[in-house]
Amino acid sequence: MTPKFRIVALVEAVSFLILLAMVIVKRGFDGPDLVQVMGPIHGIAFIAYFFLTLAVRAEQGWTGGQTNPVLVASALPFGAAV
Repeated sequence: MTPKFRIVALVEAVSFLILLAMVIVKRGFDGPDLVQVMGPIHGIAFIAYFFLTLAVRAEQGWTGGQTNPVLVASALPFGAAV
């Protein structure tokens, strides 16, 4: 696995956790609406992760069955960074 892939996976995971925290702050505590800021940041990180996964798939020779869990793992905080 390339270091670039690990970094992007970690950024994606951290941005997802921050986004979830911002939703809780906004909805649960009527805090500032930082979701509008964090949402696009996480979206860009997720898109980068998705396309980098496809690039790593080609480099590593992964099958679809090996690639799908990697993509699904991105839906779990820090699932992709492991």
